Order: sequence, then structure tokens, then C-alpha cells
Amino acid sequence: MNFNITLIERIVLESLFLKEKKLPELEICTGLKKEVLSNTINLLITRNLITIRDKHYYLNNHLNTSIRSELKDDRNISIEVHEIISACLRLSKIQKNFSLKKVYMNKKEENIFQGHLINLESFLNSLDNKNNKTSEQKIIFWGGENYGKIINNTLNY
Repeated sequence: MNFNITLIERIVLESLFLKEKKLPELEICTGLKKEVLSNTINLLITRNLITIRDKHYYLNNHLNTSIRSELKDDRNISIEVHEIISACLRLSKIQKNFSLKKVYMNKKEENIFQGHLINLESFLNSLDNKNNKTSEQKIIFWGGENYGKIINNTLNY
């Protein structure tokens, strides 16, 4: 069975990862409309990824290791990142929250940049992610790569 999951399915699973929830709690936590959430929950139950007991939804803790691995495999992560970046780019036309720059850096500037990335990652890792409202988490992406490597990777994809 193929367990590729959408961003909508992922936010429900991430919300349930924190703790089990009733439908109204999931609605608040995910920020999804009730109809969308109900359809998503039904799909996840059908796929045996979540279960329901006493009106509470739970992650299925009995998923075997191969299914858990498939949910976290490179292809699924790549699909998720693509969906996130596409959505962020659509939003950036409205909100200007994301930007992209092509710059040349000498070795010294590249070392300074790498130091900033290390500091940023350290800061992000120090943040408390226990907020129960999954939909309010910030998605942050950063990094850099040689333009030529990106082009060659695209050609070899």
C-alpha cells in the first residue's frame, strides 16, 4: 500500500501526535474547516493511520515499522517540501513573507553565511514546540546551494 500523504493529512497526524483529540479540538488545532477535517479523518481511518475510541481520535500506534518508514521516506518528505514551498510562493505574492536571492559569495562571506545558518538552526531548535495549535506553527526554510549544482541536479532528475 502507498502511504503518500497530503499536507492536510499531515497536519491532522501531527496534531494527533501531540495527544488524542475530539473533533472540535482537532478543528481548532488544525484550523481546518469541519467538512474538510471530517473527510480527511475518514480517509486516515480507512488507511488505518488513525483510530477512534470514545469520540477521541488517536494515531494508530500499531502501525508496523515499514509503514512508519514509508511515511517518513525521502519521496514523501520531498512531496511535502514541494507542497509547502509552492504554497509559500503563492502566499508570498500577497504577504511578501518569503524571498529568494541569487548572490555571489567569496569564501569568507560563505563562512559568515554558514555561521548565521548555524545560529538560526540553534535558535529554532531551542524553541518550545508544545503549543497545541498545530496550525499556528511557523514554517521556516533556509539554506543555499551553488546555482550550477541546482541546474545540473534538475537536468539529472
